[in-house]
Amino acid sequence: MEKTLPMHLRTLAQPNRFPRRQQTVTEECFMPNQPIPKVTEDDVMRVVRRDFPSQHIDEVLAVLARYGEGDGSADVSRVRLAVLKLAAGNLERLRKQVETARCDFRDVLAFAEYPEYFARVTGAADQSREKVQRIIDADWNQYQEWLQR
Repeated sequence: MEKTLPMHLRTLAQPNRFPRRQQTVTEECFMPNQPIPKVTEDDVMRVVRRDFPSQHIDEVLAVLARYGEGDGSADVSRVRLAVLKLAAGNLERLRKQVETARCDFRDVLAFAEYPEYFARVTGAADQSREKVQRIIDADWNQYQEWLQR
């Protein structure tokens, strides 16, 4: 007996329904140089103590522990720092960002580490290499300044 796909999946299952633009040999593929922070759990602890009142530290650590609870999650310290950056010392925002990370950690990494890149460059084909790299460099600098405060 043949299964019928639900209506919302039928369109996606049709071959060439959404064809990709083919890249010609003369087009250049530009991959920006986006640095990746090398961070540790010591960095996480330092930022927790810096950004939250001492009476909330245990609760903050319990919330952060929900990301990377032995489930093979990606780069746990890096994602936890991204969550802390986006929470900006607010416990409720921290909870929301941890849940976002649990769904897709890239969402918190992108907006914590490269906010301008994802706001101004992603999907914009008319950006020069130099402009894109300047935005990436500025994002990297703001992240480093935040981390080292």
